[in-house]
Amino acid sequence: MRNPIVTRRACLGLLSGLAVSVAAGCAPTSSAPGGGGQGAASTTVKVGVLASLTGDGAGYGQYMVEGLRLKMESPETVAQLGGTKVELVVEDDAGKPEQAVSAATKLVNQDNVAVLVGSVFSPTTMATQAVTNKARVPQITPSSTAAAITQQGNNWIFRVALPDTILGTDLARFVANDLRLKRVGFMYVNDDFGKGGYDAFATEAKRLNVEIVAAEAYGRGDKDFTAQLSWIKAANPDVFVQWSRYAEAALISQQAKQLGYTVPMLGSDAHAAPKFLELAGQSAEGSYYVGHWSISADWSESTAFVERYRARYSRDPDQYSAQGYTAAEILVDALKRAQSGDRAKLRDAIAATRGLKTPMGTMEFNGQGDLVYPTFMVKIVSGKDTPARKA
Repeated sequence: MRNPIVTRRACLGLLSGLAVSVAAGCAPTSSAPGGGGQGAASTTVKVGVLASLTGDGAGYGQYMVEGLRLKMESPETVAQLGGTKVELVVEDDAGKPEQAVSAATKLVNQDNVAVLVGSVFSPTTMATQAVTNKARVPQITPSSTAAAITQQGNNWIFRVALPDTILGTDLARFVANDLRLKRVGFMYVNDDFGKGGYDAFATEAKRLNVEIVAAEAYGRGDKDFTAQLSWIKAANPDVFVQWSRYAEAALISQQAKQLGYTVPMLGSDAHAAPKFLELAGQSAEGSYYVGHWSISADWSESTAFVERYRARYSRDPDQYSAQGYTAAEILVDALKRAQSGDRAKLRDAIAATRGLKTPMGTMEFNGQGDLVYPTFMVKIVSGKDTPARKA
């Protein structure tokens, strides 16, 4: 399996037989980053990549970058872009907003990238979009879900993931219409991601006459959740929902089982990370989550993506791989239509995405920078994703 993390200490040459440069920090052979001018023989467009490659969100970032590389480095992409070469400049933000801002500033001002792909977490994307907006650099976040990201009046930000407003709403509908349960215990991380999921769920639950009998928040990085879980259990819910990232989600799942939870357990899209299953173990069995994509998707673009990913990385992709790959599909399609690395032309081409078939479905952006496509409802059975309902 290839090492997905690119360090700044080594510059990789052009892939043999390919026209795609994937070096991190190497000087381009002929550049048109940001400014849009094309070289006589070929054009090199720098693409900044911002991801959590260390810290408790490293699993997300690793899979996202692998999906991005799989598309960018493929012979198909070379054929689509002709003489244009793409140079990926990868930076680790460790899932921390302050580190993300520093890395994004470097990518935009020092590396002079034409577009920024990232970040993974909503707080880091919220922080970095101010950098790209000021510099007028298009930014595509593959996996950040906080609804506010595309509600800031910033027409340089685009998102592959569905916002929390849609995920939370669909999860509430699943509880009411599919599970037919009425009393919910809810637990969420106290940040934009967690509060966004809770608010969306609560709004739709009220409309559907589903009662939230207990709701508890916790701080990111917490390890002991027994107090909140005990209070929720005492409220006698018939279903338990948590809106957490995979590290905390796994601990909550384990501790809930230890406290004797027997009700159905549901989670956010973060449960799609393989690390969640690895850390949660048997406590995740039979649980549900709402997501953007599942390996159980049966359309041709999805099955082809799974085969390509397995062939390169010798393991299954996850939702974050699919999001990275889809972000790359959108970018390659936009580069082909823009025929330029000019930031403004590339932004306009991304916004004009229509009818693009990807592993996650057929994509087009609405006027706000969000894509429109259906969610997945997934049930974990024998440690694997199975379709619970396609919303």
